Amino acid sequence: RYALGAASRCNPSLPKSVLSRAAQLLTDDTSTNSRADYIQALTKSMEVQLQRMQQERIQAEENARASFQCRQVMLSLAASYDIHLNRLEERLDDIYRRLKHGDDKDD
Repeated sequence: RYALGAASRCNPSLPKSVLSRAAQLLTDDTSTNSRADYIQALTKSMEVQLQRMQQERIQAEENARASFQCRQVMLSLAASYDIHLNRLEERLDDIYRRLKHGDDKDD
């Protein structure tokens, strides 16, 4: 109500239709219903937003778990490749030694 009084004294003044509508909204019983409807709509919107956020959080947690599992699999695969490569290197070294010693015997 104080805001309405201040609005009526502002310079330049607001149109009379705006002031009368504001006064009507402040005093009208239907405005109480519309306020309740507005608050109900806001509450519903917030509930929907909360549900979406919870779903997004669950999805993010699932993605984090899947990423962790992929990381573990990649580390395991890298370790396996490292072992395989080491074996191949040892085999090549062995073949090289045999060839070198075989060449020495031929001389």
